[in-house]
Amino acid sequence: MADHFEYTKMCYNESLRLEPPVPVSGFQIMTKDVQLGETLLKANQPFYIGTELIQRDPRQFEDPLEYIPERFDSKSKYFRRPDGGARHPLAFSPFLGGKRTCIAKSLVEMMTRYTIPLIFYHFDFEFTNPE
Repeated sequence: MADHFEYTKMCYNESLRLEPPVPVSGFQIMTKDVQLGETLLKANQPFYIGTELIQRDPRQFEDPLEYIPERFDSKSKYFRRPDGGARHPLAFSPFLGGKRTCIAKSLVEMMTRYTIPLIFYHFDFEFTNPE
């Protein structure tokens, strides 16, 4: 069965981009010095990953503080970086990634996939003109 909630998924992802469940990771410590581009992570020096800051990077997202679900639509102008290039794979990672991915990620995604359609089914979203 085709997924009929594509725009809802885009809204969900954009919400996670602007307000990740954990905006800052727990502190990490390297066992030896590591050079990441221009940044040196020194051994035994605590650091954290600012997920919220990464996902609001103006080099990766046009109008990064605006709520624009079309960022997750491959046909949209917002899908790419402001300079037209492809976004970094970790520019959107609300649950982090790799070995440090959130253990509840799959549970949250599954619950959301089933909860949002139930909300749509049980509530009447009637919009009226305030005039």
